[in-house]
Amino acid sequence: MVFDPNAFPTSALPPEDPNATLADTNYQVVQIPNSQSADGSIYLQNQVGFSKTLIIDRILYLTIKMIGVLQQAAAAQANRINFLTQWQKAYTDVMDQVHAFTVNNGDKFDSDSDSDNDKETTLQQNLNQVNSVYTTTETNRRSIISDDAKSLQTTVNQTSDAVNSQSSLAKSFLQELNSLLSTIFRST
Repeated sequence: MVFDPNAFPTSALPPEDPNATLADTNYQVVQIPNSQSADGSIYLQNQVGFSKTLIIDRILYLTIKMIGVLQQAAAAQANRINFLTQWQKAYTDVMDQVHAFTVNNGDKFDSDSDSDNDKETTLQQNLNQVNSVYTTTETNRRSIISDDAKSLQTTVNQTSDAVNSQSSLAKSFLQELNSLLSTIFRST
């Protein structure tokens, strides 16, 4: 990066040693007629104005670049929310497959006597209890993922607000610049 005589950073000047440019401000300056010295020439005055224009251009460029980065961050966060949603659905699908054991639903064990029926009922209750614990565990895991998704949704909303804020800033900056330029260059 090269620095102009007024220390404005710019990339429009040729890439040279910054100290060499500062040491000789009259480098490549042609004496303009009716100018008392090269330092007071219109060329140098235009260079300062041009540098200021480059600063405005750089600010606008960085604002637009920041908006793009924020949009990419919001898109990545939205993809993560999609992943978390699919993960929650997978837990729900697994819980839907848990079998409930009841007396007359076709879950029969080989039994002929009443004592075997009591054993069957006890076994069904035990299996239902195990399934209940399993379902509760899966529900808790799904809740953790749901909480992460809600937290991430808040972050996505904040990122989206930042994108809108930066877009509004760039828009108002351009409108203000348009107003200034139309005032300066009024057509008659």
